[in-house]
Amino acid sequence: MGKHNEKNTYKIMGVKTIHLLLTVALFFVFWLLFRYGELQFQGYGYRYNYFVALLYGVLVHVFNRTYNAYLLGYSRVRTLVFGLFLAQFFSVVITYILTAIAWEQLHAPWIFLILLIIQLALDVAWAYLATTYYFHLTPKRRTLLIYRNELDKKRFGVIRGKPTERLYQVTDELQYDGSFTELEDKLEDFDAIFVAGVNSRCRNGILKYCKENAIPGFFLPHIGDEIMQEAVHVKTFDSPVLYVNRTALNPEYAIIKRAFDIVSSGLALVLLSPIFLTTALAIHFYDGGPVFYKQTRLTKDLKHMTDRTVVIVTHRPAAFGICDRVLRFTGKGVEDQKN
Repeated sequence: MGKHNEKNTYKIMGVKTIHLLLTVALFFVFWLLFRYGELQFQGYGYRYNYFVALLYGVLVHVFNRTYNAYLLGYSRVRTLVFGLFLAQFFSVVITYILTAIAWEQLHAPWIFLILLIIQLALDVAWAYLATTYYFHLTPKRRTLLIYRNELDKKRFGVIRGKPTERLYQVTDELQYDGSFTELEDKLEDFDAIFVAGVNSRCRNGILKYCKENAIPGFFLPHIGDEIMQEAVHVKTFDSPVLYVNRTALNPEYAIIKRAFDIVSSGLALVLLSPIFLTTALAIHFYDGGPVFYKQTRLTKDLKHMTDRTVVIVTHRPAAFGICDRVLRFTGKGVEDQKN
């Protein structure tokens, strides 16, 4: 069984490699058309083309991993296509920008739009055929669902109608929250295990069982699991220790983020100022209410913003009758005053 699974792994890897090579080959052809205006396979500085194709291939590979574009069996065909197309699009854009900087001039990028359309057609065909081939190679696994209560079972969700249903067939469900020793014998008849909400000792036992027997295990994470993902391994003690604390932004990231926020918000204010002005005039002339107002708001480190009393007077028909009232927003809450 192990050798059979290893063979299938290499076959799927080959399918993914074929798609990557076809993607890079298509780019190489259109790159030659972009640079020379024709398919030219020799000339001065021709090695430069190979470096550009290599750069594009590396970018596509990185973006494919980022968007899980090769996650066969667990993603729908349309999700795979979307991830592949995003990877190709960003790779083309970055390659074009870098070459424009190196050449110190811009060329019309329309040839790359044709490339992206052809690659999109390739992505659709490959995602469908590769998914079909993957399910042909991978048999269904008899799966046991273990849960503590109905709420945990509901939180885990269902796999009906999803690609996972073609891999994992839930043949039995068990509501359990006892010790692992009493549960171990019941796990032998299953090829995969779903776990939701059981106590930590039992869950640790199931984890070890899945690891030792090479059985796929899917565990609904607890709050502690989410926190421990960011833990730092400390090796200064006699035993390995995980250090957990409140995550703080790196100084470099904080500076870049702040600069980006200021620049992007400033540009947005300039670009959207006509809309803001039109909206402000509409508010002022329609109901005479204030355009800007202040309220007490919690900010970083539980600090309070300055607040101001705002008075909104309405004398207009409402959905359920005639309104003639004053809503006064103060620091103590909302005061409703009828006129």
